[in-house]
Amino acid sequence: MKTTDNDDEDNDETNTSENNIIVRVLFCGEEFIGGFEATKRYIEASSSSSSSSDGVTVKVQNCPRERVKDMIQEYDVLVPLMTRFDEEVINSAAGNGFGDRGKKLSKCKLILQFGVGLEGVAIDLATKAGIKVGRIRSDSNPNATSTAEMGVFLTLAALKKVNECQISVENKVLGSPMGESLFGATVLFVGWGRVAKAQAKMFKFGFQCKIYALRRKRERKGEEDDEDDNGLLDGLYEGDISDVDLVGSFPSGRNNIVVIACTCTPENRKMVNKTFLDSLKFGEERVPGIVVNVARGALVDERAMREACENGTVLYYATDVCYDEPVDVGGDLLSLGENGKRASNIFVTPHVGGVTVNSYERMGKIVAEYARKIVKEKRIESDECVSIVN
Repeated sequence: MKTTDNDDEDNDETNTSENNIIVRVLFCGEEFIGGFEATKRYIEASSSSSSSSDGVTVKVQNCPRERVKDMIQEYDVLVPLMTRFDEEVINSAAGNGFGDRGKKLSKCKLILQFGVGLEGVAIDLATKAGIKVGRIRSDSNPNATSTAEMGVFLTLAALKKVNECQISVENKVLGSPMGESLFGATVLFVGWGRVAKAQAKMFKFGFQCKIYALRRKRERKGEEDDEDDNGLLDGLYEGDISDVDLVGSFPSGRNNIVVIACTCTPENRKMVNKTFLDSLKFGEERVPGIVVNVARGALVDERAMREACENGTVLYYATDVCYDEPVDVGGDLLSLGENGKRASNIFVTPHVGGVTVNSYERMGKIVAEYARKIVKEKRIESDECVSIVN
């Protein structure tokens, strides 16, 4: 498989040359640049392999978000990253009509996310425009495990009061603050998918935690139900994912941890609101806990979370995701309080849970090989690595 990267020559008019098929992939936006770089490295390495001379040339390019609408018609595969594919972008991707010979002006065939999150893509509009939409299957790469590791890190950061630790270092104070232990803690997962299960295993078998999960009711069994949860869960509850009555009924332990690990939908945006947070007190003693978010920032009402952290309803909030990204340091979570300081019990990282070498190298390979596959086989459908959702 041959490849070139983001050269100006990528803008030529044809997708074929003599005995050669060209497929173009565009990474939309400059966030998560490692995804573009990993894909580029893989196809460059593949082009030097003697086994790759299959008549397919994959060309990959990235562009700033503000140029996406002007460029996407020239590409076969679009990787949205953090760019919102709304009506305006979808219409641009679909093209504005047909050429003199009735040929569709746009070359766009597929919107393929570098990961699983498609909440920024208007799938129904893409479907109407004849554009397929897909995601990389979570069971085909280490992304879920990497994100689960981040969840463990965030949990420990909250329990060990990492912000206060840094303050002590700066002030040359030893032996303070006093943290808590993860060992034997009670953990409630809101959402019970691959990330939650991977993190639960780390908690259960590494720290002997008690594990509970709350998930929406399923109408039929899916792939996630096939995994044997025996020995992992101390309790599984099914219902509305934002059912605060269920959340408030969980037993209390020495330390109580709530991990937000569910899919974000239009229906559950800001589900972690004041009502939800007020319910997060465990057992008859109504013991407060910490909240960890490894899902999506839009699940959380950040103003309500800030107030809950300030008044003691929540002991600590540790998150890898925010409602607006990049996070606004002057926004609800990180703005300065009346004392001129940020809340010491809110810890934020820059959406790096799945950003690991192993995960990105694997997903880069999947993007390149799937782009190659769809032009060779002249069809777009789900396989062992990519799930097509429309």
